[in-house]
Amino acid sequence: MLPRGFSLIELVIVLAIIGIVSAVAVPRVASATQKARAHRLMQDLALLQRAAEFYETEHTVPLGRRSNGAPANAALIISRLVNKTDAEGNVTPTGGCGPYLHEWPANAINARSLLAVKDNATGAASYGWRYSRASGQFYPSVVGGSPTHQRRTHWPVRDSGRCRVG
Repeated sequence: MLPRGFSLIELVIVLAIIGIVSAVAVPRVASATQKARAHRLMQDLALLQRAAEFYETEHTVPLGRRSNGAPANAALIISRLVNKTDAEGNVTPTGGCGPYLHEWPANAINARSLLAVKDNATGAASYGWRYSRASGQFYPSVVGGSPTHQRRTHWPVRDSGRCRVG
């Protein structure tokens, strides 16, 4: 008569093989996930910078300033990029400029979408993005991230002349 089931040694060998395969596969999957997030972060950063440069090309008022010269807050900067505006940067549904983004992106590394507006690009770790009024650049807020995530991106922009006044 043939024995039924598996012996203890056969089960231990199968479990050892499964353990070795998972020990090799799990770190690779985790590494691929982190690389995908970093790539998405860089794409979103380039998108934000490109949108800001299109805004600057078409408006008489810088993105980080109000029409009276006062500093713009985060809500105004986001609103200017995701809504229609007039040439002075006032958000209006009948504006001839924008929108430059369909929606405001969340930071792919820390999953936060809040924007910190500062005169320099330091700090703001609890936010998803930082905007520096001094440089006019967006930066990701990445705690413990590599310096690659912090680099500035510049994109050439053609002047469409669509809504600039003066």
